[in-house]
Amino acid sequence: MTTTTPEAIFLKDYTEPDFWIDTVDLQFELGEDFTTIESTLSLRRNPNRPGGAPLVLNGQDITLQSISLNGETLSETQYQVDETTLTIAHMPSEAILKTTVRALPRRTPAWRGSTNPAPSFAPNASPRASEKSPTTSTALTSWRPSPPPSLEIRSNTR
Repeated sequence: MTTTTPEAIFLKDYTEPDFWIDTVDLQFELGEDFTTIESTLSLRRNPNRPGGAPLVLNGQDITLQSISLNGETLSETQYQVDETTLTIAHMPSEAILKTTVRALPRRTPAWRGSTNPAPSFAPNASPRASEKSPTTSTALTSWRPSPPPSLEIRSNTR
């Protein structure tokens, strides 16, 4: 297992994001061997940032299962995904992004806080999620092991 020290980010280095995320809807399907997370983000381009910037979402220890933008399924040529990011180069000024990802918690060393290997998960209620938790970026999700067997989270930030 590799560990990395999080890089300090100072207020003087802060820049506004290229996109604002107005709403986040998450649904978790907890299974014996993996967890499926369905996410719906309502996004809009930040008018204070240069136009044409791609949408970049950070994540780790997850596998993208499906992705759609404004109701249209994206082909593999319309986005890039690697071990830590999902990038969509051509984004409209407003969009609904839906993704489905799969996490394998029993095989993921980043899942911390559980002495019981049985699959039981709940979201991390902390406003600042642990950098070691599996995430699907900006607002998709961050969680730590603990009950219940089924969970739906809805957030409206507008």
